[in-house]
Amino acid sequence: MNPIKKFLPEITTALFLLIYFTWGMVQLNALQINGWDYGIFQQSLYDIAAGLGFNPLNTIRGIYIFNEHFYPILIPFAYLTRLLGYSVWSPFFIEWASVAATLIFILWALKKESVFVKTSAILSIIFCRSILTAITFPVHTDTWALPLQVFIIYGLSKNNFKLIFISSFLLMFYKETYCFGIVGLSFYFLWQKRWKEFLPLFILGAFFVIMELGPRKAMLGDGNYYAQSYSKMIFFEPLKTLGIMFKTAVSGSFFKVFIAYLIPIIYLFKKASNEHKKTLIGAILYLLPLFLIHLIIERFYFHHSSLFGITLSAALMFSGFFNLIESNKKLWIIVLLPFFLTSTSTYKRMFSPIIKTVSNKVPYDAAALQSFKEARELLHDSISPDDNIFAGGGMSVFVLKPKMNIFHPASTMEMPPVFNFIALEKAPYGDLWPMTGETILHTIERCREFATQIKIENEFVFVAQGNFP
Repeated sequence: MNPIKKFLPEITTALFLLIYFTWGMVQLNALQINGWDYGIFQQSLYDIAAGLGFNPLNTIRGIYIFNEHFYPILIPFAYLTRLLGYSVWSPFFIEWASVAATLIFILWALKKESVFVKTSAILSIIFCRSILTAITFPVHTDTWALPLQVFIIYGLSKNNFKLIFISSFLLMFYKETYCFGIVGLSFYFLWQKRWKEFLPLFILGAFFVIMELGPRKAMLGDGNYYAQSYSKMIFFEPLKTLGIMFKTAVSGSFFKVFIAYLIPIIYLFKKASNEHKKTLIGAILYLLPLFLIHLIIERFYFHHSSLFGITLSAALMFSGFFNLIESNKKLWIIVLLPFFLTSTSTYKRMFSPIIKTVSNKVPYDAAALQSFKEARELLHDSISPDDNIFAGGGMSVFVLKPKMNIFHPASTMEMPPVFNFIALEKAPYGDLWPMTGETILHTIERCREFATQIKIENEFVFVAQGNFP
């Protein structure tokens, strides 16, 4: 066999990971990764590692980090971030490594399968819209959890309850939402009257569900506890809830997440063996509570929908779907076409900054990067622990360091009465939500009268010290 054809799955995986890594580095160096949400996780990782407690105040988001979502997995990853030297790219590296681990595990799990099956499995991941939109809006623990969800579906296919339980247990620490999915997954074992597997898995999920409905708030204090607020809406406003669910179900984002899986799921239920169908049924039972939750919260975009893509793609490959269609190339094309069509716009966004960088076109140039580095070094050398810094969406990521009181334009907390430093990126870099190049320039002009010293000003950045109301 031709070496390229023989190693096509591995080559495809390596090429994708290279493109993904290059995109991330280019975007970070051009201040095109927004502090919302990258900076939120970045600040939490930095401050936990720097000893500010397990639940530090996140000034970028405007909340104590575990008083909104519950992701204690940040704690071990925080110390990895410290080992990486608090680099601006360390959170991205964690996310990239999670995606890489997912793909490498899939290649290992399918090592005995044909090149066709392995390549198809990889394509169902790297052209999955919900996964791509998650990784191009970094960073989130939802994306870091991709390997665990693949482990669970693989465990179902191999009847490996130990792997399922350990993966489910670890998943509880990535985000509070997953406990509802684990409760759903437990009913897979109840359906088969496997009580010894059902009970521990149900108890695990139910324990964390109960924690979400009251005790977590009692332990941590006020915050945004979504399970409680949405539970109240479901019970006290059922018609409103149904209306929201219907509105979400007919949205374009919902359609784009699931359209590629419609034909494969129907085909599997018709053609697959009973054992392979069980794997698919287990995946569906895991997703069912999460599906209903996402209908209610209207979240089938960005990182919110990645769990559906990874679980369904894993269910296809471990249910033997690609083995079933290996001899039917026409059906293979029909199946993969929706994957390709729904992901083209995301790949266009990924390739655009890379092409601009390679061709040395603005805004991705060395002079801008040097200005950003100078702004970061100046702020790190100038600020005291009590200083408040207001920074633009991309600048807040690039200049962040541990124990820094830095505020994003979209922060939901009450802003301090006075900022001591202003750090803004100019257009086209500053054209990043929630500000635009125009509003950045307007803000700079307003700040001049309150500045005691303009530290840096050029065509790329504006950094000033003073008393800015």
